[in-house]
Amino acid sequence: MENEGRVNVPPASLSALGGVDPEAAGIVMGSLEESGLISRGYDLWAEVEVRRIEEEPKGLREEVAAVHAALPGSGSVGLPALARKAGLRPAVVQGAIYRMMVDGVAEIIPRGSLVDVRLKTFSLAEDSRRNIAGRLKNRAKTAYAQIRDVESFAALRTCRREHLLRHFGDMEKVAPCAGCDVCLGETEEQLRTAGTKTSIPEGTPLVPAFAGLSGADEDLPGVDAALFERLRSWRGEQAKRQRVPAYVVLHNSHLEEISARKPGTIHELGAIKGVGLRRAARYGEEILALIHGEEAPESAPAEENGFRVHLEAAGRLLRSGRGADAVPALARALELGGEEARREVDELLGSMTGE
Repeated sequence: MENEGRVNVPPASLSALGGVDPEAAGIVMGSLEESGLISRGYDLWAEVEVRRIEEEPKGLREEVAAVHAALPGSGSVGLPALARKAGLRPAVVQGAIYRMMVDGVAEIIPRGSLVDVRLKTFSLAEDSRRNIAGRLKNRAKTAYAQIRDVESFAALRTCRREHLLRHFGDMEKVAPCAGCDVCLGETEEQLRTAGTKTSIPEGTPLVPAFAGLSGADEDLPGVDAALFERLRSWRGEQAKRQRVPAYVVLHNSHLEEISARKPGTIHELGAIKGVGLRRAARYGEEILALIHGEEAPESAPAEENGFRVHLEAAGRLLRSGRGADAVPALARALELGGEEARREVDELLGSMTGE
């Protein structure tokens, strides 16, 4: 389809004559260009429809004047045929027509598209064929590898933010991050399986359901059955108050691990996989009271006690020199704690600057 070293045809003609689908033809064209066997210009118009043209305009550049003289007074003409008549390359003809349209010399409607390809060789040597085949194979491998990466990220059961940091070579430990669905205990599988847990009768010897899973310590102490029952009763009251299923508050596996580990601070509670800092901020004071055998305090809205866990996290980030990372935590603290949070944020920032 070459004419004087160039090819100007509709894209569909290339794919049809090559016996491949349009997408594959585009990939092969890209590989030919990467291999230095062709060069491609911008796609051209397939034809133009002339609706009005000035008779003898003055001051036209030479190539514009040549195209103007070759144009019909009205009707349609293919761009390659017009280029042959004007004695210019199709790309130059298209530029000239555009100039006339801008200057108001002619009213022209472009239609369709053509590829603009210059051949650098008129046949493919065996080495070139192998090179292009290798490029296509590598392209396919890369595409499948990208799909597998996305699938593995979607199926993660560990902190997603930490996974992304590792991908870019950052080995900092951030889990639990208090931001991804895994650390917040909101993965679909957790919600799906939570309702299938069986209740544990009082006095039954318990082995943590999480033992041996998700990297849990094999020497984790056994579950405190009495504490588990207190937590389960508290969870039932929470679920009734919120009018939600019990597992939305906390799963049985969370209660078991809390009963075994007996965290001493809200941060330690949030570090339990699936609990996360958001739940820890909301329920932390009540759970810690139950762990220490005290009466759980009346549930307070998140605005009253939830901001401090975000403030603590922001303080740690600021002290480690990661000011930019502290901004979301500070913003969340202000959102939850109102004026009280604002005062404490001011104190925190003042201590950082020595004021």
